[in-house]
Amino acid sequence: MIHPSFDIGLEQENETFGNACLLMEVGERFFNYIIYDSESRKLLRVRQYIMEPSVDKGPYERLEEIVAGDPLLAQDMKETGILYNFAESNLFPEEHFSIGLNTPLTQLIYGDVNKGLALSEKINGWEMYNIYRVPKYIHTLFQQRFQAGKYWHFYTLFMSTVQKEKLEGKMIKAVFYNDRFVAAFFSGDRLLIIQTFIYQTPEDASYHLLLMCRQFNIAAADISLQISGLIDEQSALYTELTKYFPVVEYEGIPEAIPHQGILDEHPAYYFSPLLKISLCV
Repeated sequence: MIHPSFDIGLEQENETFGNACLLMEVGERFFNYIIYDSESRKLLRVRQYIMEPSVDKGPYERLEEIVAGDPLLAQDMKETGILYNFAESNLFPEEHFSIGLNTPLTQLIYGDVNKGLALSEKINGWEMYNIYRVPKYIHTLFQQRFQAGKYWHFYTLFMSTVQKEKLEGKMIKAVFYNDRFVAAFFSGDRLLIIQTFIYQTPEDASYHLLLMCRQFNIAAADISLQISGLIDEQSALYTELTKYFPVVEYEGIPEAIPHQGILDEHPAYYFSPLLKISLCV
């Protein structure tokens, strides 16, 4: 059985979540979820899993094992949502979008070796659609296990948390995971790019971010870098980023989500991306 890397919540006897919402996030090598009260938005549980492949099991088998073996996922919830956080995604202008573009556009950019399922959805607050591809076996797994579940791509709801009218200056919002990060680059109220990057060393991460700046001919010194996810202030990764970006700020938990102190032992920004997104579901 795979044990979560984070398992945070108030221990209660006969814990039930009949009036709660379940929001899950799945990527190539991680699976996270939160459970929160549907009315008060009160946070009840946070779990994060890392799906390391082994000789006999790949990431999909690990995910299947987690979904089947986690007793909280077997409970009936009031609402269930799934966020697909896979890199094969493209944002497309709303005025030129048609659903018939899903498969040909995805295959044109990413090829047709991976026979995934091409999906699309409107991004609220932005005049764009997100066209993305999900491994078919993963989509089938979640459809069978959570038949009433709704699903989105991470970029779609992440962008919905960004209030376009409040954007100013040059800004990068970066969400870090154990081996990758999502970065969205804004200039004023315009999104320049959103992309997922793989990294192994702190230098890898700074290289990708600096390359983004160079691509748009914007100096790193002029950028406000807002970070969240798995990045500690005492880490080598944080130190590396501050070499090039003089303004680095952590994004915390929205005040609209009471967490009863259950996150006090961990930095709030570890979980802020998923908690912010829960307000858009």
